[in-house]
Amino acid sequence: MKARKSVSRLYQFLLIVLMSFFLSMCSDNDNNTDDNNNNSNEQKLKGKLVFVCPDENDTELYMVNADGTDLIRLTNNEVYDEQPSWSPDGSKIAYKSFGYNAPSEIFIMDTTGSSVVQITHDPDGSSYEEDWPTWSSDAQKIMFETYRDAWNEDNGTTLANANIYVANANGSGGDLRITSHLFYEGMPCWSADGSKIAFVHNEVDSVGEMLYATGNNIFVMNADGSGWKQLTTDGINNIRPKWSPDGTKIVYQSDEGISVVDLQGNVTNLLNYGGNPSWSPDGTKIIFDGNNEIYIMDADGNNVKKIPLAIGARQVVWYE
Repeated sequence: MKARKSVSRLYQFLLIVLMSFFLSMCSDNDNNTDDNNNNSNEQKLKGKLVFVCPDENDTELYMVNADGTDLIRLTNNEVYDEQPSWSPDGSKIAYKSFGYNAPSEIFIMDTTGSSVVQITHDPDGSSYEEDWPTWSSDAQKIMFETYRDAWNEDNGTTLANANIYVANANGSGGDLRITSHLFYEGMPCWSADGSKIAFVHNEVDSVGEMLYATGNNIFVMNADGSGWKQLTTDGINNIRPKWSPDGTKIVYQSDEGISVVDLQGNVTNLLNYGGNPSWSPDGTKIIFDGNNEIYIMDADGNNVKKIPLAIGARQVVWYE
């Protein structure tokens, strides 16, 4: 009887050991499944990002895969290279460059940082600013913000005028003025179909003898400058609009953080922090920066995640 009891206890002990091992394997498999799911989620971030990185004495442009891998430096200048914009086919990047004894001008380059072409030119040495390039849908034109008319057009204030112009993307000149209102029109963004421009407008109003700025708000217009429509109405600093790929919404940096407005003027605040937002190529995600880091979230503002990078980053834009 004692022998039978000993054998029975041995079987019980072996059974417990086997069950513990089996449960451990199941747990490991579950963990591996979670890891695989996480990896699968990361793999869904396809395409390329170009962004601005603060350097020791200036800023440079970098490119990286959307999952944070394969970081490439595109510019290496003793000037500030900023405000990148992808061409529609992803083969070129337009950007602004400026620095000491280097006036603010618009350039384009290929995705290796080579074949640089200057698009705008300072004709009279006035060193006016030219900013925020955006591509036409056929990649033949670059639209941008400029202060080139500020010195000869008086709006009755000490604040300089900014207008929107279009230049040939091959650098051949022939700039065309799109807006002519006094004070500020800038930060243009061309819609994917080429028919509309989202932009920021601010104007001067008066109360008695006091002049004041009405605040930056998001507008849209036809590509030729006609048909203005105001979308936001209560902003002090609603800036940097970017069209959704389907042309139905505009994401922008708002007083509240990051917001989206549709073409009827309905505003949704997504986050109360962050800046420089833009869309993923399929319109399901929004990418933005904060504290020199890149973040991504769903288009409804949920599931905010950081894209890991070893360097600082802002003004990020996405191409797939």
